[in-house]
Amino acid sequence: MAEQPFRPEDVLPDDEDFKIIRGVRVRKGTIFAAMRNMEILGHGTEAEKAAALTMIRELAPGLVALGIRDHFVCRNPEVQAILDDAAAELAL
Repeated sequence: MAEQPFRPEDVLPDDEDFKIIRGVRVRKGTIFAAMRNMEILGHGTEAEKAAALTMIRELAPGLVALGIRDHFVCRNPEVQAILDDAAAELAL
């Protein structure tokens, strides 16, 4: 049987805000929030960059649970290291 493509609402319906994936509670908007915080790393003040890194660390387990490391490599080595550390902690 052929695999069917997924739409966002197939994974997380409109009336749900999160899903437990690989034992991690992942909120709707996690990937977008992480990408916006990565953008701040490129042009923010030192305080903004520090806050963005803190948020990326909080989001990292969800990103790893979603399998982002199976398909993408982050261009920012510091963020990639955060994702790698989260994967090691989750044993994924």
